[in-house]
Amino acid sequence: MSAILGLVSTSNIVPRLVRGLQQLDQPGHNTCGLAVHGRPDNTDLPLGLHRQRWACSVSQWQPDDVDDALQRLQGRAGLACSGQLAPLGSRLMPQALPHVSQGPQATLNSAVRVAVVHHGSLHNQQALREALMDRDYTFKSQSDTEVIAHLLDAIHQGHPVQTLHRALGLLSGPVALGVMFHDQPERLFAVQRGVPLHWGTGPGHAGWSSDKSALPPGTTSSTALRAGKVLDIYPHEGGVSHQLHGR
Repeated sequence: MSAILGLVSTSNIVPRLVRGLQQLDQPGHNTCGLAVHGRPDNTDLPLGLHRQRWACSVSQWQPDDVDDALQRLQGRAGLACSGQLAPLGSRLMPQALPHVSQGPQATLNSAVRVAVVHHGSLHNQQALREALMDRDYTFKSQSDTEVIAHLLDAIHQGHPVQTLHRALGLLSGPVALGVMFHDQPERLFAVQRGVPLHWGTGPGHAGWSSDKSALPPGTTSSTALRAGKVLDIYPHEGGVSHQLHGR
């Protein structure tokens, strides 16, 4: 099972995400990854959702991996995940989280529209996968999380809280999700049902994690996210705000 983290900050979030990955790392983990709303450093790419994944645990990183994580990605909102996954054939990288959706009939040049990390167990993934394939979504892995990413893209109509509430109703099993949408710049969403997530705030940052120890130093008032509530975190001038949305 994967361990997940999501953070928003008034400054570049990547160093805090890397520290969080180090806290999430456990014996047996063989993948880790980041997704950030921003742009790769020293590029002319537009602002958007960008990810970086490794087919190893963060404890097995080489110095170049650390440099890549700290230098190539820049942004104020991001997701991180560390986990133990089975390879797809002989390949492990396609399974690694975060997973993304570029929409139906996507090409290599299609922009990422949704980025997701997931903690839990999806019981109806095969039925959802087949339904999404019928809608021209292409799968690159056997991961439940890729199914969730495409599902979120398929039902998203510009209202992220409604999207997550609807998705929770379509997913069978205990799940915790961290999500970023391309049309909601620098906003980070989380929701859970049956899988604990802890969230809190600190000076210039706010976030949530499946493991409280992964939240940055200085995080106060760590609270369990109630089942079905959608947590919405976003930076603003001078700070970070949050809202809880529930039915």
